[in-house]
Amino acid sequence: MLRELILSITSRCNLRCRMCDIPLTKTEELDTCVWERVIQEAASLGATLVVFSGGEPLLREDLCELIAFSKKQKMTVCVTSNGILIDEKRAYELLCAGVDVVNVSLEGPPEIHDQFRGKGSFDRALSAIKNLNKYGIECTVASVVTAKNYQYLPYVVELAKQEGVTHLKFQPFSRIFLSAGKNEDEFFLSEKDLPVFEKTIKEVVNLCRAYGIGTNPAKYFDEMPRYLVGKTAGGQHHCPALYLSCPINARGEVYPCWVLSGQDYMIGSVKENNFSSLWNSSKRIEIIKTIGKKGCQGCLMSCYDENFGKEGLDMKISKHLGRLRHTGPKKYISGYIKRWEKRLKFYASWRGNASSALRRVQAKLAKKIKATPTEELAKKEVRGALEELGRIKRLFEKESKNIR
Repeated sequence: MLRELILSITSRCNLRCRMCDIPLTKTEELDTCVWERVIQEAASLGATLVVFSGGEPLLREDLCELIAFSKKQKMTVCVTSNGILIDEKRAYELLCAGVDVVNVSLEGPPEIHDQFRGKGSFDRALSAIKNLNKYGIECTVASVVTAKNYQYLPYVVELAKQEGVTHLKFQPFSRIFLSAGKNEDEFFLSEKDLPVFEKTIKEVVNLCRAYGIGTNPAKYFDEMPRYLVGKTAGGQHHCPALYLSCPINARGEVYPCWVLSGQDYMIGSVKENNFSSLWNSSKRIEIIKTIGKKGCQGCLMSCYDENFGKEGLDMKISKHLGRLRHTGPKKYISGYIKRWEKRLKFYASWRGNASSALRRVQAKLAKKIKATPTEELAKKEVRGALEELGRIKRLFEKESKNIR
């Protein structure tokens, strides 16, 4: 079931960051009505989250219009920004549009951040965080981890605590944002740097836990050292991102994921086709089957970090308490109920009644357990899924009267 739509609505950017060549890609942008059609179709397929990225998405004059439209589809909206344009007026406009979360990039103290993104960009990013907080908009700080800034990641955590940030996302440098042939060695670690890097990462995780700040899963952090010495992350044959999320670039091209975005993997274009037909197309199914057979190269894109496991219970509690602080009890509880209501409507739309649908799925999962009696890990995972289905069934039976 599609859960997340990631839209790169522009390749334009008002910065020229050292680790990103996206702004060098000149492309004609899609009209507002095309993006609205895509969002509406994604919502009908079950998507509950839309992420607007770029380039710099705030360069689109219709961003707030797209946010408001997404909220009408009962979707959670996240905007990823460098923060340069988020003055007090723009923060208020984002609030009025209904944005749920804004990710602001911040790589370290002023001299380090500006070294990556340009002189004065740190002060503007920090100002953006303050403006978002002023209007109660949840703010996530996102940091690209490289050989040049990993020592300063604890500083980022301390700053997040000081500014009341609820969540931090760390993502190691990725080759996919640089032009082919461009030198990337400056961003990777040497083997001799690993002990200090590993110690720093442990400090970051401990600080986040102590301060009640949500962050990436522990296993994701475990993969970072390997990745940042130039080795690939652990690849997968059946990556959940292929089924739960869908990226679309500024040209309207649909791919299985951001990493597999070559022409061989292009599913189609939303300029020429309905998004729902592309998502359900035989071409997409065949591409995913091919990836499943070959296995992907592995990545550490933070938008897919749930592939490495869920956050620990303490991190989950911290994150939700942070959201509760920012939104207030009434808005937080209302949003939680709406998200579950949408899930329940999806389950209710299955062929037959929900109880019989759940029984069919449970039977298939139980058969899988019986077929692999010696695979203890597989049994554990499937039993976990059965327990989750049981919880869904009980919740559905309790709430079904409200959605019929």
